[in-house]
Amino acid sequence: MGKMTKHIHTGLILLVMLIFSCVNQTNENKGKVEDESISNQQSSSPQKIMDTTDDVIAKIKYETNSSIDFDSQISEHSDTHTDTLTANEKTTESVSEEKITIAEMYQHFEKSPQLFTIPIDRDTIIECSEGTTIRIPANSFIIESNGVPAGRSVEISVKEYYDLSDMILANLSTMSGDEILETGGMIHISANSNGENCILKKGREIEIGFPNISEKEDMQLFSGDWKNNNIDWTPMLPSDDTITSIPTRQVQPELEVFTVVEQMPSFPGGGEALDKYMVQNMQYPFSALDKQIQGTVYVTFIVDESGLITNPRVVRGVDAALDKAAFDAINNMPAWNPGKLGNNPVPVQFTMPVTFILDGINPTEKVIFEAKEYEEKIESINVIYSNDDLGTYGKEYQEEFERQVEEKGIQSTGVSQINRYLFSTSQLGWINCDIFLRDRRPKIDYFVQTIKTEETFVKVIFHSVRVILYGIPRDDNYFFRDVPKGEKVTIIAFRNENEKLLLAVKESIITKNGETDLDFQPVTLAKLKREMRKIKSLN
Repeated sequence: MGKMTKHIHTGLILLVMLIFSCVNQTNENKGKVEDESISNQQSSSPQKIMDTTDDVIAKIKYETNSSIDFDSQISEHSDTHTDTLTANEKTTESVSEEKITIAEMYQHFEKSPQLFTIPIDRDTIIECSEGTTIRIPANSFIIESNGVPAGRSVEISVKEYYDLSDMILANLSTMSGDEILETGGMIHISANSNGENCILKKGREIEIGFPNISEKEDMQLFSGDWKNNNIDWTPMLPSDDTITSIPTRQVQPELEVFTVVEQMPSFPGGGEALDKYMVQNMQYPFSALDKQIQGTVYVTFIVDESGLITNPRVVRGVDAALDKAAFDAINNMPAWNPGKLGNNPVPVQFTMPVTFILDGINPTEKVIFEAKEYEEKIESINVIYSNDDLGTYGKEYQEEFERQVEEKGIQSTGVSQINRYLFSTSQLGWINCDIFLRDRRPKIDYFVQTIKTEETFVKVIFHSVRVILYGIPRDDNYFFRDVPKGEKVTIIAFRNENEKLLLAVKESIITKNGETDLDFQPVTLAKLKREMRKIKSLN
């Protein structure tokens, strides 16, 4: 009995020690979690968030279920991403391929959202896996149901749709009423705090950067609403102080552009004249002053053989208002003295950082500029809002800028980083970067003949531009209104028959004769993926 009692006591001691150890470990883990300011809940490829509070932007790499230190540094964003087709590769065969409805098919290929938890009180930049960037100013969100400011953190959910195959598998299209749109990409954004849906506070905007997919100017934002199983896009009408876009111009690929030549381009009258031009043509935007926003906007441009400023682009932005102020000032510059190679004028590329600094803010103060030319042939314009003498800051900011240029490799910035569309919006939800289709060919009504059922969906994909149209059912036809005659298209049609998924895919030409010969065949999800990969490569 004594031995048994001893064993029982020993067992109780071990049990107590085990419980204490577990509790202690739990508290340690809890402490760690509380110390982490951001955690990424996305289960696919790494994402990035950038905290823009400090002068030097800290770039944060997000690994699966990892926690983040805002002071850490990472390498530049990779172009690799996981699309809908790849993300569902492993699970396709687990879904019954004998009996599946169209709704179940769409559900199966639905994209998983990328989730980011951000602090509410700090300016943050999110970079998503397919290249979308979202800049979110501090204290921008309120609870939709009661208008109360969001809690300490907000979870941002993002879905990206840049591949045509992804759009088709999400039942997306490019129509604004009866008008045809050419898309540069679609995203869906939502936000919540403690399980409550959030919206942007009145007067607050987020800045969205779309990768330059379609290489068209005059892109604009559209918001999407679902009607009768199809999405309809409506142009976003900006408020008076909203910058909706910054034009992106494409460099002609056959144009040889130099960065170092025997005689570099120069502003007429030299540095002092450039200072004077900037003083007269750029002011610190009021909206940025009101929001206490500062930072450096990098604008790249080419001084062509005639000395004209061409192809200006915002390489790296800070805020929509600051970006546009810098862009407009450079875009409207008078002709420079062109650079020369030998005795021949040649186009020369510059990257000009325009730094907006809030220092002892005094709204009545005049904005002061200083222009400096660096050994790397980069022009720096420091926009200083201060009571202090400019000389106090000139050398300090020159040294800091040169250090950042060397650290960030501005001169080696690739085309993929330069080419992007920047927009500001006060809306979340479905957002489309589009332009109304400009096609001078005659327009006709095109039809696809097939049996009309509630479980039939017919879409047409253009080959020349990024357009997806949905057919309007009428009798045994699906109509497409006012489409360009002669356009080469691919028809994609889904139908359910006896709970089986049928697919028809056919290339056609837009003519008045329409298309009457669709061949529907049973399709597995695996085969459907293969067909979608063909669509992905259309344009």
